[in-house]
Amino acid sequence: MSGRYVKHLLDRYAGYWVYKSKYLPVGADLRLDLGRLGISVNTLFDVGANVGQSYLRFRKDFPRGRY
Repeated sequence: MSGRYVKHLLDRYAGYWVYKSKYLPVGADLRLDLGRLGISVNTLFDVGANVGQSYLRFRKDFPRGRY
């Protein structure tokens, strides 16, 4: 089974997008969009609606920010 066929099956039947992160469309990932624009995040406010996965991802990508 080719990778392209598997991607097609996931896209069509499971509803998942399969992209390399540098090819994600604008609006699919806020962290990537900010990085592409060269915007630095100084303050991040997370309301804590889950277990903190967003906080950990932003902390890794923007280590100088206040959290």
